[in-house]
Amino acid sequence: MAGRIYEAHDCLRYAPSLVPVPVLRIELRDVLGEVSLSGEFVIDTGFEGDVMVPWEDFRPFMSGELPEELWRTYLTASGSTVRMRSARALAAMGDVVEEVIVETPILGEGRRLVGRGLLIKLKIALDGPKSISCLLREVNCST
Repeated sequence: MAGRIYEAHDCLRYAPSLVPVPVLRIELRDVLGEVSLSGEFVIDTGFEGDVMVPWEDFRPFMSGELPEELWRTYLTASGSTVRMRSARALAAMGDVVEEVIVETPILGEGRRLVGRGLLIKLKIALDGPKSISCLLREVNCST
């Protein structure tokens, strides 16, 4: 069985908290390809969507907003439901670019989160003891 070798790049220190929080640096572009938002997003495996942002951060993406019948509703860990406005966008992380759905809650506060919808498309290392998260790229090792 052949193994794979990866190299880490675009590493970030975890965000400070009682228990430090892993983050990714993401540059979000609207459907026209214009950079609309960039910064650190908390990695949240409990969020099923691609990317969540607060309402103020969502406004630039309204040009790619999906029809209301395509907006998603999520069940929270506490059992309540949260309906989200949704828009198409592009997310750039290092040399990786993926089409994503950017969402913001209709009611309540949103946060800058990257969820499982995007995480399943990425190779990421979470180094808990060093409190860093890194994107990974496969190294081509010819023998």
